[in-house]
Amino acid sequence: MTMFPSAKTSLSYPLYAADFDPEDDRYLIVGGGGGEGRSGVGNHITVLNTQSPNQLVQVADIELSRDEDSVTSLAAVRRLKPASTLILAGINSSSAAQEADRNEHLRSFRIDYPSDGGQAQTTEKNEKASESSEKGSIELISRRSLFRSSTATRKETYQRVLRLSPTYKKNVKFRIAALATGLAPAGEIVFVEARSGTNDDLLLGQIALEKGQEAADVDIINSADGSYDVAYCTDYEVSVCHLDPSKKSQALEPRCVYITPHPDVFASVKSRPTFRAIRFLAPGLLLLLANRPQRSGTELLVLRYGQGLGEVISHTRLHRAMKAGIGLDVSNLGHHEGDEAKQFVVAVAGQDISIELLTLDYNPTKQDCQLRHSTTFTNVHPLQMTRICMSSVILPPSEKRSPMELKLASVSMGNTVVVHRLPLVEVTNSSSRPRYALAGPQESGYFRLSLLVLLLAIILSFIWMKSVEK
Repeated sequence: MTMFPSAKTSLSYPLYAADFDPEDDRYLIVGGGGGEGRSGVGNHITVLNTQSPNQLVQVADIELSRDEDSVTSLAAVRRLKPASTLILAGINSSSAAQEADRNEHLRSFRIDYPSDGGQAQTTEKNEKASESSEKGSIELISRRSLFRSSTATRKETYQRVLRLSPTYKKNVKFRIAALATGLAPAGEIVFVEARSGTNDDLLLGQIALEKGQEAADVDIINSADGSYDVAYCTDYEVSVCHLDPSKKSQALEPRCVYITPHPDVFASVKSRPTFRAIRFLAPGLLLLLANRPQRSGTELLVLRYGQGLGEVISHTRLHRAMKAGIGLDVSNLGHHEGDEAKQFVVAVAGQDISIELLTLDYNPTKQDCQLRHSTTFTNVHPLQMTRICMSSVILPPSEKRSPMELKLASVSMGNTVVVHRLPLVEVTNSSSRPRYALAGPQESGYFRLSLLVLLLAIILSFIWMKSVEK
């Protein structure tokens, strides 16, 4: 039995977006399609039940207009009621509408899950139940335009990035959505309430980037005072700002905290590494995915920043076959405030159709970060991956401790979806607040080292006994 079992399925369209329901990791929502006017390949949003370790089962689907673009970004927001979830998606309007400056790129949908959760469908031995099980539904709630009008001759701006603030703060009444442009003459990041999914959700702020600049990625984290810290990266810079949710339509003023250094004047390669993705680990602490020049490799950087410029306090090079990283996701395994130490699971997707899995142990008291390789999944898909995401970790009450697992999903241009199951182990049994860590192959390194030490001790003992006998 493999340490990390996986399930795979194929859909009828190329996939570009995916996210787990933040309150129920049985459900994975994916989206994509053939775009506008491509005969034979529709645009869809699909819900898959991932409860079975061996198969992924479709429980809801909506076919979108073929006169509009495919789904380019997607995020699950929250439960509207026990069996319904609100999601946001990036879908461009038709070319004609864009030319008329009416690009309603932000869509919201309500997903109604089947009453049985699709559970009957995941029973492999019961084909009749699979065929007759109730299906869920997906319904459009609203369409909205938030980006400024494009000044380009050819209107190509689309919603490249869609990120939500975390879910684990109990006192947070709603989440914040960050939307970033792609293929715009000058990039833009927009922040909006993710509360009801209607046009009543308030526009909170905007960041206007310089001409020719676009945000490669954006992330948001809750602050202790109820506000939010925002970080984004362009090709060579990392910038941060503060977002106050009590103020509306703010013109935010970010500050740069890191710039990729230029190579030495005598260096053979004159170009610089470029940033691909960014994630908060804690306020003032960021994880960055960077691609080295000329597809010469990928690395992860841990950046600490304060009032001034930031400092890279840790970095690690990923496996050699990964010439360029295309996606990053991070799962925080310890959300308890005041925890002295916690572990993050880090997943990086590469151009070689592999996913490298790492752990990052963080001790805020010692300000110490340690990145460790766990395992690498190779040949995950037949074609290029477009998105990876991990499920939320919902820590059980102390009186109901049970085996925990994390799910890692990846989707591809080849219509395929793969979900890996990552077991977690409890590392503090005596505490009323358990702490979890990733179980798996990284533990075998310690086992091999212990075995080597034991064998060496036996050999030395044997040599010593022989010398005594002489």
